[in-house]
Amino acid sequence: MSMFTWLTAFKETEKEKLMYLAKVLQERAEPGYQEVQTRSIWTDFAKDHSLPFHCMMEGKAPVITLGDYQHARFKVVFTADLDAVWNPISKSWMHLCGHHVQSIHAFALALLYQQGFFSPTVAIRLIGCPAEECYPAFFPTNASRFIPGKQILYDQGAFVGASCVLSTHLADDISKRAVVFARGAYGLVWLRLRHCAPNEGAMHTDMIAHIKDFLHSCFVDMSLVDYDVYIRTKVVHDGCIRPSGDELVAFLYKMDVDAFLVTEYPPLLQDKNLVKTSRRLLHDKYPEVTSLDSILLQGATDFGVASDEIPTLQLFVGGTQHITHDPDFTVLDEEFAYLFAGVFLSNLIQLLARDELVMKGRRT
Repeated sequence: MSMFTWLTAFKETEKEKLMYLAKVLQERAEPGYQEVQTRSIWTDFAKDHSLPFHCMMEGKAPVITLGDYQHARFKVVFTADLDAVWNPISKSWMHLCGHHVQSIHAFALALLYQQGFFSPTVAIRLIGCPAEECYPAFFPTNASRFIPGKQILYDQGAFVGASCVLSTHLADDISKRAVVFARGAYGLVWLRLRHCAPNEGAMHTDMIAHIKDFLHSCFVDMSLVDYDVYIRTKVVHDGCIRPSGDELVAFLYKMDVDAFLVTEYPPLLQDKNLVKTSRRLLHDKYPEVTSLDSILLQGATDFGVASDEIPTLQLFVGGTQHITHDPDFTVLDEEFAYLFAGVFLSNLIQLLARDELVMKGRRT
């Protein structure tokens, strides 16, 4: 397949449709596990374009399948988060993290697949993923157990057989046309300690010692009736198994501490070979787009659920103003933010499939 420029990849009617859907999705922002209108947009898109469609997670996760996923030689899973964040100023749900754009990137991949830009040996599973944002984080005084959507999808086999897992995200406050390659993201374990004993200081020290090989930082919030412990976990390269949140709860139980696991997010480590290949593609075919590097991101994400086992890459796309989750966060360059990633990933997938460049186990 010859490389094509992202400005001319879509028919004018397709471009208008994608831009329109971006606006609609932005206006219909919904919280995790309640993305009813967003799912209906996926359903209608699949129906309008005669695309194979089904749902996982008891109807909560829409799935569009491009090609013969069961028999394809090169299989890609692309994830698109569906949920929004709570804006405490407007007291409404808003796409201040740009998740609505991920659906547009998924739809763009579908349109390009229908145009014949992919080899018949390639199949792509587009998954609309509910509940990436930690719902209790918006209302911490009422925190209850929260399981991120991709963890459930992983447990249900959504990523089985994938040659690689891809996704996108809007970058923080980068107005120019740029793609950011982050090394990954730290994990997070959020524990709520109830009825803490007077020796909570010793307990805290013992817990830190127990997880020191996996610990990046730990913060204890004592502003509530209960103590909230936020443990930021790092990626371990030597094959060690990270203790789960439930295992930490069990460890604290042995110390007579009543602990409750609010949520946990695994660390995300981007695949070294995918990053390298993406950088080369961007440099060779899209010189007008700037390539930027980033260290491990502070914000937790459930996109890392399979990154220990399957080559994983999330691209961060510029054309934005302000930081994600900030009430003033906005998309400045809509044409770039909405359209470029779908075209770029289409070329990347073809390149990976042709040269079989994905090699498991190679990480940054």
